[in-house]
Amino acid sequence: MESNKINNKTIKKTWLYLEWLRRSGQTNMYGAVPYLMEEFWFDEKEAKKVLIEWMQNYNPDDYPEEIVFNDFD
Repeated sequence: MESNKINNKTIKKTWLYLEWLRRSGQTNMYGAVPYLMEEFWFDEKEAKKVLIEWMQNYNPDDYPEEIVFNDFD
């Protein structure tokens, strides 16, 4: 990733957020880029990279049964 703000801790938070977003049904995951941009202050390119990486590595077993929105702080 190109930005200094994207590190392993940030990736872990964004992936957890994406799983929460997926479960919430607020958007189709192809529409998640604006959500990442708003929640994590990514530019569009960064948000797309994070989303694509998440999609390519997605495994539902990697996430807890319950995810609370506060988990992203």
